[in-house]
Amino acid sequence: MSWLSTEHGQFVVGFDDGVLVVFAIKSGKQIYQYSLNYPINKIVAFSHASLIAIAHDNGKLTLFDSNERKVIGAVDCDEPVSSIAFD
Repeated sequence: MSWLSTEHGQFVVGFDDGVLVVFAIKSGKQIYQYSLNYPINKIVAFSHASLIAIAHDNGKLTLFDSNERKVIGAVDCDEPVSSIAFD
């Protein structure tokens, strides 16, 4: 789970089935969901842009734009990705 600081009042959650879901904080209602087809280990939203980094067990790191609601890039790593962070 990660707060979307560029989208006030929203947070994003990644699930084991590879689904990314954005919720409204006040109502708890789902705003949208996106299927990534890979189990999600960790999810982190960038604090100054609409970028979300998503780590997967299969060694992929997916970059998702929450404004455009689409994948904008991916990186193949040699090992499963279990931790990510933005500085």
